[in-house]
Amino acid sequence: EFRRVLFRSMSEKELNMPIDECIANPDKFKECDKVPADQYITWICGQNPICDNNTKSHSLTEKEKMAEYSKKLILEDYYVVGILEEFRETLKLFDATMPEIFGGILKFYDADPNVQIIIDKTKTNGKKLMNERSRRILESKVMKYEMEIYDFAIAKFWKQIIGLVYKSNVEDFQKL
Repeated sequence: EFRRVLFRSMSEKELNMPIDECIANPDKFKECDKVPADQYITWICGQNPICDNNTKSHSLTEKEKMAEYSKKLILEDYYVVGILEEFRETLKLFDATMPEIFGGILKFYDADPNVQIIIDKTKTNGKKLMNERSRRILESKVMKYEMEIYDFAIAKFWKQIIGLVYKSNVEDFQKL
């Protein structure tokens, strides 16, 4: 349902077009780029006037300011940052930083058979990885500032993991 609302202006053909095909052909890329990449940066940036969530597209200068503000938020206002691709490590970090809420969470995560069923149900079906050229274009141009924010969040995450979760046992960290 979320996909239908977010991408309602796109045809089924456009929705199913491989990202590599979109990026390789500039004419098709315009069709595939109907959902502005700015939606991610404005979501992270929040309600500060610098974020101007009512604008459909932001200039590079505006996006750069939004990215800097977002990184400031992550650094100063977010107690911890979780990373979906590192979900197990995220749970460890939550357990270490908020034990009154997440204490022992991994025991439940590992023991409950329904957890794996839910994980399997929420995976992307038929996911195809994009080629390296497409990744470079997205990371360096289309989503440059979103990647800066993501890399910043990853850095904070691993700094917290190393400092809080593995502080007493560096050997555990080396097993990752």
